Amino acid sequence: MYSFNFCISIFLTTLSLRLFSLAPVQAIPINNIAERDREARTLRMPIRRQFFSISKRSNVLSSILKNQEWQYLIDVKVGTPPQSLSLALDTGSSDTWVFSPEACVNDAKCAGSFDPAESSTLVELSAGSFAISYNDKSHVEGDFITDDLGVGGTTISSLTMGLVRTDALTGTILFGGYDTRMFQGHLTVMPTLPNTNGVISTFLVSLFSLSAIYNGKTTTFTASTFSGAALLDSGTALTWVPSAIYAELANYFGADSDGLVDCSLGQTKGHVSFEFAGVVIQVPFSELSLYDSTTHTCSFGFYDGGTLLILGDTFLRSAYVYYDLGNNQIGLAQTVYE
Repeated sequence: MYSFNFCISIFLTTLSLRLFSLAPVQAIPINNIAERDREARTLRMPIRRQFFSISKRSNVLSSILKNQEWQYLIDVKVGTPPQSLSLALDTGSSDTWVFSPEACVNDAKCAGSFDPAESSTLVELSAGSFAISYNDKSHVEGDFITDDLGVGGTTISSLTMGLVRTDALTGTILFGGYDTRMFQGHLTVMPTLPNTNGVISTFLVSLFSLSAIYNGKTTTFTASTFSGAALLDSGTALTWVPSAIYAELANYFGADSDGLVDCSLGQTKGHVSFEFAGVVIQVPFSELSLYDSTTHTCSFGFYDGGTLLILGDTFLRSAYVYYDLGNNQIGLAQTVYE
């Protein structure tokens, strides 16, 4: 997926805290859009089901996210003395890993490397045993290590992570609390779904409907009986939907076989509604047109996922997401930008 990775699930489990940072209508194609206060002192705290009380706590940690459209980056420090680098924030992956200097040289996506020889606190756990692959067929390999990781002014000692040796815009992430200024209404909490093996291992939630509103007309792309397990994954740039739904979306928005759309979509008023249990998240059309300054083309914000349903960055920028690992639940609300 991306060449460097910061795993929220492993990181938060280590910290023992919560992460906050989300009958069909006849299709009406719009193929030619142009025409129509206090410093935190600790990160360890008890987990309670009354999540609304969390907003009153002062023991929170905030760190700036860099919005790269295709990914979110977070600045961290690794080792002793600390080495600065940026990692991709990926809520859909199982491991935190960093580039070694030799791997970073050969990868244009590298945003800094970690030199193990310069850290006095590094412990090598298992040489050559780390490997991870992503849906885009990218693959990296290396060693399992432990070392100190610093984020937002707080240091986590002896965090297990991968050290990769071979390679095949801003927001905010808040640890230990949530910011009511950043979303509309109330957070709607829903259970995190288990995987096919009955284990809760990723951030899966139930999605019930997907529709577009344009010029006062609603077009629904899912059947009235639709219910899909959707993965909230900040490490995926686009929003992946099943093939049948993607075909309707591509026809509606005029996406070609290469996944390109008319760049005027980015200036078109309208939105796509994602309906969950008790809350609807509206994604503006502007999020569905990603401009490439090199080719001067615009990529579609949806992707043909085959059987997969992944809510990536083109969805997440419109959602305020509350991750409660202690109670296996997720809160969603509509984002408000300052």
